[in-house]
Amino acid sequence: MTKLITILAGVISSLLAVFLVESYLIVKRKIHRRRLKKVLSFHGQVCHIIAPIYHQELKNGLIHYRDAYAFSHLFELCHRLNVEGKLIPFHKISDVAEADDLIVVGGPLSNKITSNYLRKYCPGFQLIYEKEASEFKELPAAANVRYVTGFRCGKHVLMANDDEEYGILVKITEKELDQERTVHIVFGYSGIGTGAAAYFLWKYYGKLFKKFGENKYFIAMKVSRHESYKSISATYIDLTSDAFEESG
Repeated sequence: MTKLITILAGVISSLLAVFLVESYLIVKRKIHRRRLKKVLSFHGQVCHIIAPIYHQELKNGLIHYRDAYAFSHLFELCHRLNVEGKLIPFHKISDVAEADDLIVVGGPLSNKITSNYLRKYCPGFQLIYEKEASEFKELPAAANVRYVTGFRCGKHVLMANDDEEYGILVKITEKELDQERTVHIVFGYSGIGTGAAAYFLWKYYGKLFKKFGENKYFIAMKVSRHESYKSISATYIDLTSDAFEESG
């Protein structure tokens, strides 16, 4: 009888341990989902992902293959919240309702929608051209072409060079838009930076929640140009106040 009681006690203890672990994991998933929901702040069941996949007169080329890494993380984020992510070329933006949530992928030179939103809501952000400063050992030689070599936001100068560059994440909320929708902007100096920014949002949204909650933000993170786009740390530069204020 004593042996049977011991066995039953062991079984009950094991079942209780499994129950507690499963309960913990369920609660943890709910907490993470709640945080992600607040960070993304989607208002509907559809989010349009706007990408520069149309030939532009700017001749900056089509979307870089590394940008595809960014899309995988962005679609996964939508999936976690049971939101349908729809990929839309930027020249089809007129087909999207004004009330829809957006994730705009690509920098201001390759994606006109990025340029429009940054100009209107983040006037403190500027591009740096090679005539102003350059950290590159060599720049491509071409007549009458200005090359972007980095970003400026307030007192922060974020230069790309042969070894590293920056990814940028921006959130514009319904408060700034005066509409019931949210716009996220994801880009970098190149496809590596764009992938890094999307990866940061995918992996470290908890840190964004702790810092910003449901509010707007403009952050930058450094990434190695010789390694994977995942070669970023959990740290970032908060440029929110500089970006959303008038420059100068």
